[in-house]
Amino acid sequence: MEVIEHFLNPSKFLNDCKGLVKRDGVFLLSTPNVLDIQSRTTWLRTGVLFHFSPESFHATGHRTILPYWLLEILIEQAGLEIVARHFGGRLEFPAKPNPIARLARTALTALARSLVKGAPREVLDSNYVIYILRPVAAMNSRQGI
Repeated sequence: MEVIEHFLNPSKFLNDCKGLVKRDGVFLLSTPNVLDIQSRTTWLRTGVLFHFSPESFHATGHRTILPYWLLEILIEQAGLEIVARHFGGRLEFPAKPNPIARLARTALTALARSLVKGAPREVLDSNYVIYILRPVAAMNSRQGI
């Protein structure tokens, strides 16, 4: 969990995981949700994503930005099937002691929400995305294909 964003080659990691899963097994995969509202407003203010800043790179080793739509393409290309996908970990913004800063952040967040079209609320409000995955062959073998 929470490791794929640390790798230089997430596609290789997915292929390696696929090879480790038993015939009818599944595995969990999670990663920061870079499309949440906090990441979007941080990008508007600073030009970097919340989970993927230079400070974050040095503190956590986050190196590969994977929005859920791109990760799902890589999952499919690796021959994996998404059994389930969940967004979770609602972010709480740290309290700002300065009332003007708090008001500015609230206004910026509201503005960002109004500008984002088509993003489901769960994507905007969740800190991470988690998947249950299995090799496509596992599904096909159960169906007699």
